[in-house]
Amino acid sequence: MKKKVYIISHSHWDREWYVAYEKHHMLLVELMDDLLELFETDPNFNSFHLDGQTIILDDYLQVRPEKRAAVQKAIDDGKLRIGPFYILQDDFLISPESNVRNMLIGMEESRKWGTPVKLGYFPDTFGNMGQAPQLMKQAGFEAAAFGRGVKPIGFDNQVLESESYTSQYSEMWWKGPDQSEIFGLLFANWYSNGNEIPAEKEAAIRFWNQKLADAEKFASTNHLLMMNGCDHQPVQKDITKGSWWFHPEDRTFQGYRLTHQPSPWMGDFSHVLFTPVSGTLSEQSLFHTQSSYRPEESTFCPTHLSIKQLRYGIQSTLTPSMYGGVLTMNYQQQANGLLLTLHGRYRYEVLDDQTVAIEVINFSGCEDPDFTFYLVLSFEQPFTTTQAQATGEDGTLLLSFTAKQQIVRFGTSFISPTQAHLNLSREKDLQPNDYLLQSQQLWQELLQRIEIEHHDAQQVATFYHNFYRTFLFPQTFYERDEQNQAIHYDTLNKQVRSGVLYTNNGFWDTYKTVYPLYSLIAQEKYEEMLEGFLTSYKETGFLPKWLSPDERGLMPGTLIDAVIADAAVKKLRPDLMPELLEAMKKAATIQSDNPNYGRQGTTDYLNYGYVPSSYHESVNHTLDYAYSDFCISQVAQTVGATEDVNHYQQQARNYQHIFDPTTGFMRAKDTQGVFREDFLSIRWGKDYAEGSAWQSSFAVYQDFAGLIQQHGGAKAFEEKVIELCNQAPTFNVEGYGFEIHEMSEMAAIEFGQLAISNQPSFHYPFLFSYIGKPEMAQPLIKQLLTQTFHSGTDGYPGDEDNGSMSGWYIFNSLGFYPVTPGSGEYVLGMPLFDKATLHLSNGHTLTIESSPNYPQQQFLHRVMRNDQEYTKLFYRHEDLMTGGTIFNQLGIVPNAKTYQQEDYPFSLS
Repeated sequence: MKKKVYIISHSHWDREWYVAYEKHHMLLVELMDDLLELFETDPNFNSFHLDGQTIILDDYLQVRPEKRAAVQKAIDDGKLRIGPFYILQDDFLISPESNVRNMLIGMEESRKWGTPVKLGYFPDTFGNMGQAPQLMKQAGFEAAAFGRGVKPIGFDNQVLESESYTSQYSEMWWKGPDQSEIFGLLFANWYSNGNEIPAEKEAAIRFWNQKLADAEKFASTNHLLMMNGCDHQPVQKDITKGSWWFHPEDRTFQGYRLTHQPSPWMGDFSHVLFTPVSGTLSEQSLFHTQSSYRPEESTFCPTHLSIKQLRYGIQSTLTPSMYGGVLTMNYQQQANGLLLTLHGRYRYEVLDDQTVAIEVINFSGCEDPDFTFYLVLSFEQPFTTTQAQATGEDGTLLLSFTAKQQIVRFGTSFISPTQAHLNLSREKDLQPNDYLLQSQQLWQELLQRIEIEHHDAQQVATFYHNFYRTFLFPQTFYERDEQNQAIHYDTLNKQVRSGVLYTNNGFWDTYKTVYPLYSLIAQEKYEEMLEGFLTSYKETGFLPKWLSPDERGLMPGTLIDAVIADAAVKKLRPDLMPELLEAMKKAATIQSDNPNYGRQGTTDYLNYGYVPSSYHESVNHTLDYAYSDFCISQVAQTVGATEDVNHYQQQARNYQHIFDPTTGFMRAKDTQGVFREDFLSIRWGKDYAEGSAWQSSFAVYQDFAGLIQQHGGAKAFEEKVIELCNQAPTFNVEGYGFEIHEMSEMAAIEFGQLAISNQPSFHYPFLFSYIGKPEMAQPLIKQLLTQTFHSGTDGYPGDEDNGSMSGWYIFNSLGFYPVTPGSGEYVLGMPLFDKATLHLSNGHTLTIESSPNYPQQQFLHRVMRNDQEYTKLFYRHEDLMTGGTIFNQLGIVPNAKTYQQEDYPFSLS
């Protein structure tokens, strides 16, 4: 029986290690030419596997467009196989689980060519391979291949560390923690770089024939998996620098990007680029049309953008609206135009000499492989183009005109072309100044909800720089039909549905600050968002974790639970709470078949009371689940579900199962209850998410009193937190294998292991309040506010994820912080501003004043609430919502006090 051969061709997306791009590009073209010929001439050469790298085919067809039919025929005949890919990029290649996620993305990308092959691929060493077999099995994968250098743990076959092997291949059954098995093949010492492929036709044929012969020689079954590493640099390296397509110091302008990107780590979706141009263009590419510009002479503000392209002398202004916008362009030359860059699949049709309709399909990940973005552009002056309609992939459309001023209004939609027309029609009578006025009124109304008065104008600017960002995410993902009813596109079920929906949000980041801020000053937004999140549950079966545009399944936990609990205890949308409670309980009790949804390791967590060490980032999973269980109990309490209250409050103490009193850290345990050996407190990754034991061991928001008891009392806890702060910001990279940006950001500032650069450490200064020593944190908070934030383009100590870090600044500058969303409390901190006036959502006004307020005032001496001395260490939400006044008397020395039990912030214990 002839063996079936799968050749995996993998790509390093962010590397240029081996050969120059243009040379490598042509090597791939030659390779594809030879493959297509072999398919026709050699009946035994019957299967070649591209691991999801459809970009190779895309590039090939740019050079050989006449071969499209032959490529599609080879795929349809089963000779050219497309399957899951991986993204070899530092911040994605961090775990087997993320690898599985990328394979799922690859499968969706592959479907544009046909049915993908369910063959997984793991390129490099991961150590403990975690629950990837279980996830792969659930996703329907049939087999997996492993690249060079893998030292497997948990395999039936153990491979020596030496690179001298008697066999180039080692076949195995790869077992997961639930005993799921995936057939796998380990490549022990055979690895071929893409630049080894000969460019000459006959040599290339000999090359591949030799690889096939080697494969047959060493294989012992018909399940042969063979790898060849064809490193490939995607074309967009010359276009947008991937997801990092804007940098404030760059002086090159490529165009206005209609973007829906929530974060460079997530990538964009449904994007289109508008580039004003003049004169004769040598090529219709961004490289040939881009222009220099002066950022310092440009306008970047929430309401509009205004740019002068120095190459052309074009002055243009883009003003957005909810579902579109207006682009005004003033030209200096006679031959002018607007170049549209259409990434991914596209279709356009010129409806008349002033209107064009466009459809694009591009995304980093989506449940619907045909998820489409619709645009209609209406030009004030007529245009011409060489082609009235076209369909293609990664193309451009040049709309030319002689007018020296052109105004383009555009409408967009995720629903349909008709809806895009409707959205545009609602703005057809608006002039550019009307768009600008509407945008200004919207932002002014939002930004005036908190008014700051302060002696330092730069610090005021920093406040509004941050305040603006708290309103950017999540983003509206619904539209209004002709009857003005909310409708949206359901990407999972691929149909238009009624109701509101929101997207572009990672709850692991935003639950801490963004939603608690909304609960004070933007309840109307918060309440509608809850309705949208419930819509997500009804359509997918699980509450969302990371939406962009739909569930991406990133980060530990299901921390939307905190968003719901915080709303519940603050009496927001009580009508939704019974359904939301059921949704929360489902994720807490049922393991999803799709690893993107719900909790990971649900069954094991319920069985052991913790997530075992066989799961990647198990410590964070356990701590986040325990906190979510507390949140479930809080929601249950608001709806009178007493049995659920008791049950989930008990589970909220599960953090105790992984606390190691010997080291004073949360540590990973196996299923036998044994802590992982070779513990190192500064080792990042593996058992911890974006941190080490220092950044992960204090995430017990629901029960700091209980955590203090675990440490042996307040004195021991104090010593531990002091040790955390008063040490060098050192780190060990072994869990990741390389330095991730969060490590770099922590090390960049001298604040010990208090990594304010990332969300897990946001509450660390407030740990002192739980032992009755808030004065120890007050100078620390003030220094963080004044030294690590400013109003410039690099004014953050780390990632500003969806408004979360901005929200940290807003709360702390006001003098209090929501340590435990779901408790209805805010812990007192250290105010920054002379005066802040909060216009609360219920119409009341809260005024906060602080004096004397100079750099030397590092301590909070006394607090007056409505002219009465306030002695508690926290504010209740319902108290703040009554408005009134807070006066903070600041001092230059600490004023230590003795607190009663009722003065301490919330804890379960």
